[in-house]
Amino acid sequence: MSQLNVSSRVLPPTAKDLVPSNIVPTIATVTIALGFVLQMLGAATNYISIVVFCRAGLRDSVSLSFFVLSLSDFVYMLSNGLGSNLCQLVGMADPGNLVAKDFGVFGNFFIWYIVVFKDYTLTVSAFIAVARCCLVSLPLQFRSVFTLYRTSVSLLVIFIIMVVIHMPMLFTQGLEFSFDLRTNTTRLVSWQGASRKETLAFHDLVVRNIVPYSCIIIIALCLIILTSKLFSASKFRKSLTKVHTDTCKEKFAEGELSSRDIRVIKAVCFISGSYFIGFLPTAMQSIFRVIFPEFNLGKTYSNSFVLLLCFAVIITYFNSTINIVFYWTYNTKYREQLVIWCSRTKKI
Repeated sequence: MSQLNVSSRVLPPTAKDLVPSNIVPTIATVTIALGFVLQMLGAATNYISIVVFCRAGLRDSVSLSFFVLSLSDFVYMLSNGLGSNLCQLVGMADPGNLVAKDFGVFGNFFIWYIVVFKDYTLTVSAFIAVARCCLVSLPLQFRSVFTLYRTSVSLLVIFIIMVVIHMPMLFTQGLEFSFDLRTNTTRLVSWQGASRKETLAFHDLVVRNIVPYSCIIIIALCLIILTSKLFSASKFRKSLTKVHTDTCKEKFAEGELSSRDIRVIKAVCFISGSYFIGFLPTAMQSIFRVIFPEFNLGKTYSNSFVLLLCFAVIITYFNSTINIVFYWTYNTKYREQLVIWCSRTKKI
């Protein structure tokens, strides 16, 4: 997953690049504007999910995990939209205005803080996928292993880890007001510490590669296992409806998944699958950058790099917006609580 931060950069014209340099500013502007709309929509849908999960009660690991996922997406989308994209749009709307330029500087810098929640969302998605796989592999022991307390502790530890691995980057940069002799005014500027190069290398290795690729690999493996289990469970249920024998009933009671478990697994499959698909453009971007060193900002294929980056950003925002569709489709309790909440809201 990527974050757009190229609006204020002047990209050099390239003869070999398939994307003309003169349309890059337009692409960046449209991406930020469309991203802002998706972020506000995503903040609204995830806020609805937060309220619904709270009303339904956080009494099991599944509800708690989906609640935390919605909360993380809500904070990320709202903070990114208002704290970053909106400020960048203000800066791009009137680049000659010094105050507007300060907003742009703040918007570009604020990204480094809210990206913690983006990475947390991905790791929580991987945690949910692993938990569902354990339900498939250890159906009888699952509820004793993934208790509400252990799930709470696990999600808290994951968040702390995400904060810790981002700290080196955050501690070697910042914002400050500095007097500008050219304009005779005090302007907002960013500063970088002496160890910026080392922390940036650590950030690129751990935060941008090890963590996301590990999560995506885990999600992909879990999707394979869960999908296979869904097919086998579906076949078994069909055979159970045809042959009502004591043996089949005994097998179902001992090891087969309930209809509620199957619905939850379907929701996990679709949510995890959406994050997996959403990460593909970023993965392609990284792979192309390794194969073609000139595919990067400021290089020969800089404009193509920006185009793929913009596409990856939009997909990321879209993924965080549509989770409510999966909850509504595959979570009966969620659907019931949402209908009740909406009906009471209309009466008020």
